[in-house]
Amino acid sequence: MNNLHKILELYCELQLDLSFNEPRITKIYPQNYGDDEVLKILGEFVFPCFRTNSPTKTEKTTNSPTSFSFVLTNINKQYKYGFCRQDVTSGNVTNAIVILTLHPWHDIFLKFLNVLSTLRKKVTDRQFDSYLNYINRKSLPDEHKMINFIFSDGNGIILQEFCFKRPLSIALPSIPENHNLNLFYNYIEPKTMIEIFAALLTERRIIFLSNNYDKLSSCVQASCSLLYPMYWQHIFIPLLPFKLKDYLLAPMPYCIGCPTSVFNLVRKEEIGDVVLINCDTNVITSPFNDISDLPQDILSFLKKNLTGSSCDLRGDRIPRVFLSALVQIIGGYRDAIKYTEKGLKFSNETFIESQLPLYKTFVQKIVELQVFQQFIEERLMLMQSNSETTDIFEIEVELHEAKMGKKMNQYKEFIKNIKGKANPAVKNAVKSVKDTCKEFKQKMRENSSREKDKFRPEKTYIRRLEPIESLQIYETKFSSTFMESPSTSSGSSSSDMNILQELEAQGILNSSSLTSSSKDSETVKECNLIDLSSDGSCDNIAKFNQLALNNDKTMNNSKTIEKDPFGSSELLSDVMSELYKANKNNWTTFE
Repeated sequence: MNNLHKILELYCELQLDLSFNEPRITKIYPQNYGDDEVLKILGEFVFPCFRTNSPTKTEKTTNSPTSFSFVLTNINKQYKYGFCRQDVTSGNVTNAIVILTLHPWHDIFLKFLNVLSTLRKKVTDRQFDSYLNYINRKSLPDEHKMINFIFSDGNGIILQEFCFKRPLSIALPSIPENHNLNLFYNYIEPKTMIEIFAALLTERRIIFLSNNYDKLSSCVQASCSLLYPMYWQHIFIPLLPFKLKDYLLAPMPYCIGCPTSVFNLVRKEEIGDVVLINCDTNVITSPFNDISDLPQDILSFLKKNLTGSSCDLRGDRIPRVFLSALVQIIGGYRDAIKYTEKGLKFSNETFIESQLPLYKTFVQKIVELQVFQQFIEERLMLMQSNSETTDIFEIEVELHEAKMGKKMNQYKEFIKNIKGKANPAVKNAVKSVKDTCKEFKQKMRENSSREKDKFRPEKTYIRRLEPIESLQIYETKFSSTFMESPSTSSGSSSSDMNILQELEAQGILNSSSLTSSSKDSETVKECNLIDLSSDGSCDNIAKFNQLALNNDKTMNNSKTIEKDPFGSSELLSDVMSELYKANKNNWTTFE
């Protein structure tokens, strides 16, 4: 039976008289409620410790009502959320009203309990049943739309009014609006949150302890929500009644909120290795070191954004930080999806190989987890049905990819900005060399039909076995190297110096200014940039007198190294590369 379109699935009233052995159901709506298994076990969750003979603070005689939530799970792993309010009418009798629903709106239903409790005391049974019918007939609005309940007597006098806005399904929980996350933040320190997150990702057996039902259930549910967009796939009992205490001995992974009085009745050696979180003392004990399994940069990211003294964790800050961590780990899952004849298929191997080396070991463990496998199955089903996957996770993945793409383009943007700020001489040189390269390639195409042995140009040629890929200025102790070829080693090169001498002999390049005659003065004073003009002469040489070079005195022996902030070396490298590509005979010409 699917009651997602209804506000309530069940309204029930129970009574616990300590003189009896079992809680008794005193009222139920609808009366034809057909799930007998739920009715049998319901009293155990409403009064989870009545068999222990060691009542917790929640069960002690008090005039103040207490409210809390619990979760029932059926064989299809469908959750039914229970919300309970207990009122002690006498020393031995406790009355409780319970709401069961398929909607996990804790803040809304805990407030709704108070409204129904007040109405129950003001009107007759018949009038109250009419209110329940009114609630049951009310259809749910669309997300983020208001729904309003007005309860009035027969004379039109309004007794109670309750309205709320239907929550967004893709919204992250926030503080203080979300009841569970609010209590989780109040009682669990951020450092412990990270340890719990690591234990959940390792699928440990995890037990939360507390003497307060509301705190206990809220901390368990809030901690598992940190796995979003994945969902815990194993035993999940936010509030464990005494009758189900043997679940603590289960050998498979689980996440259980156990009242302290129930836990004290179980032999610890029978439980085995578990992760224990005491919500009353904020102490976590574990035989494992799950923190060490997290990639170091993910751990640093979590600590920086959660544990800093200046961190403001209000709003949706906590779940968003953990979501961002998971985006970095599993956000690239789409790259490992392959199209086959049988449909879409996810490749674990491709996903692992696509990871950074720092992540691979951890991701190898992640792909084996049931929470991850279930996540992939759900995404594949959505993609095969052409359904949109526009939840908050997918939005964060797109933002993360855009951010990484922006970083990849930072170098190009930097070069663009630098060239845009260059002086007019550099801009003119850029235009000149670009235009000349185009003219040069055109001339090479016109001459390509000539025979090689008859090729006798009237220009100066220099034979090069390798292209000149870069043209940079380096400082050495005795000389400055003007060119660096991949055929030579780094530093001062005799072949490069021979080329410089040959260029100088031909009257093409004046290299006298590239080096200083004195060993004590190693600073390059000026550099002549070759202007590849089309008139066949070498008279038009653009001279750069002492570019605005920055001095870096942090090198050894306090040497002064001048840098080229305008990228002129890079520009000359581009020119040489273009010349080489144009000349198929591996000749470099200077017009």
